[in-house]
Amino acid sequence: MTKNGQPPFVPVGSGWLSDRERSNIAAVYESKSACFSELVKLSGLNPSVDFRFADLTGVDFVGSDLRGYNFLGANLSYTSWKKATWDKTTNFEGALLTGAKGHEALESGVTSEDQPLRSSRGLDENSARIDGRSDLERVDADVGFRRFFGKTLDQLSSGVALFDDQRRLIYYNESYRRLWGLDRAFLDSKPDDSSVLDRLRAARKLPEQLDFRAWKAKLHEAYRAVESESYSWFLPDGRAVSVVTTPNLEGGVTYLFDNVTESLDLARRFDGLTRVQHETLSNLNEAVAVFGSNGRVELFNPSFAKMWKLSAAALQEQPHIETVEAWCKPLFDDTLTWGALREAITAIGNRTQVALKLERKDGSVLNCMSMPLPDGATMLTFQDITDSENVERALRERNEALETADQMKVDFVHHVSYELRAPLTTIIGFAHFLSDPSTGPLTPKQAEYLGLVTKSTNALLALTNNILDLATIDAGAMKLELGPVNIENAIGAAAEGIQDRLATDRIQLKVDVAPKIGSFVGDERRVVQVLYNLLANAVGFSPHDATVTMSARRSEHHVVFTVTDSGPGIPPDVRDKVFDWFESHSGGSRHRGAGLGLSLVRSFVEMHGGTVSVASEVGKGTSISCEFPISGAIIDPELYLPTSAEN
Repeated sequence: MTKNGQPPFVPVGSGWLSDRERSNIAAVYESKSACFSELVKLSGLNPSVDFRFADLTGVDFVGSDLRGYNFLGANLSYTSWKKATWDKTTNFEGALLTGAKGHEALESGVTSEDQPLRSSRGLDENSARIDGRSDLERVDADVGFRRFFGKTLDQLSSGVALFDDQRRLIYYNESYRRLWGLDRAFLDSKPDDSSVLDRLRAARKLPEQLDFRAWKAKLHEAYRAVESESYSWFLPDGRAVSVVTTPNLEGGVTYLFDNVTESLDLARRFDGLTRVQHETLSNLNEAVAVFGSNGRVELFNPSFAKMWKLSAAALQEQPHIETVEAWCKPLFDDTLTWGALREAITAIGNRTQVALKLERKDGSVLNCMSMPLPDGATMLTFQDITDSENVERALRERNEALETADQMKVDFVHHVSYELRAPLTTIIGFAHFLSDPSTGPLTPKQAEYLGLVTKSTNALLALTNNILDLATIDAGAMKLELGPVNIENAIGAAAEGIQDRLATDRIQLKVDVAPKIGSFVGDERRVVQVLYNLLANAVGFSPHDATVTMSARRSEHHVVFTVTDSGPGIPPDVRDKVFDWFESHSGGSRHRGAGLGLSLVRSFVEMHGGTVSVASEVGKGTSISCEFPISGAIIDPELYLPTSAEN
């Protein structure tokens, strides 16, 4: 036991003292004439590193005075002492305690020669204590510490193997055994270093070498080295192992093995992702710059430097956002925009995305987006949208021009309609006046001509009225006069207005109305106008001697009027245009018109809150259905946009 109470954990030196060495030391002690250095020389121990020196000699490491020492106060032979305390061949780092053997030797009081322990100088039992502790207590403490230390090493993920100065394995932990898959019996047999390597090589668990002997010799240089060495072994089974060899003070080597396969794989994958990220950013057309929470540039791609005409070398110096702003101001100097970007980059709280549009002095237009990142940094992206902005601007200007031209057309039609209505009214009035017998008799030819004039002026007046109605709807001034609409009466009024055309074209009208269909809420005049336009359209497209059918059905919430003809049908490519202003497609029929009738139909039906649908098959005819709500739900005319404005 040393003077500070520590057990002799690490014996070093040439070995245990022989009887002769002990006698020499005792002689020196008895004479009191030898100096401290002579005592050290005789013992063969190093007092600065070997705790045995104090126990075996009684010499204080600090002073040089000699004190009496009776070698543990017992007449222990070298063999008994060795078995009771240390076993040089099984110790940890050269001195692992033998455990039970030491206990048995001390507790039984018998040496290896079966001789009882006795005092060399007739000392009593208490003289076997040094520093207040008996030999057994010292052994127990040492055993407990070493077992605890061994269990601790077994918990390590790193493999640990210790070889003594004879290159024999004196300790290994469980991680070492699992790493190399070695048999426990083989390891417990204390094989030498070369045997372990040979077995691993036979199992193809060592790196492939052209000259294995030279490789092993280089590895064994650790037994003569002073400093630690590190190696990386890449095994045939794909594993990677980090190896550290550390020379021990008393001789031998400690090996540390770490399986770094996963960490290397993660590092390789991380490096690959980093390269992919770098290449991706470098090849993006969008300019990207990442600013840290301190406002300095941390990352940028070549497009950012090119877009803002900045030096890549200057950006690599990690300038502050204010410096970058000063560099970019020749191209864009809007103070508010730069202030918003500075706030997005340097703000601590309320970090949100910011979207901006930058119109630079060189005429280019950029979309800018700031994106807060999880680590506190902020990413700025700039996308050049100059081309798309120019196209959008051109389309917008063209649309405005088309809308202006369309409005001019509508205004012109409105104006002409109003201007035509007055003379038409006069002509119609005089035609009726001339046809009156009170004005005098007319020759048959005159009566025929007057009938043609009346017919033409009536058609022209109807067209003018339709245009005026559409103009009124377009202006949002159309008002519906709601009231009860008798369905049968409305159908009869519409049919009466089309009788002359039915007779002229030899068309038969078939009316199919459910009995007691009743009425609904609507503007009766506009409903009749809708039905009339549907019948006129069907008659115009039907061939001679054909049949036009008008039906009406009532449901719980709606009334549906359907007009069906046997005309040529509507081709699919023009089906969506039949309700547009001035869209007239004869399809080979006799129909000739301005293309306003169906436009009015849809406008009036939708003002009532209803819908219009078309079902047509080329060569077999067309059916147009108008659905009116029974309750008369009215759509505000100001919210309705006529088709002319849409196109």
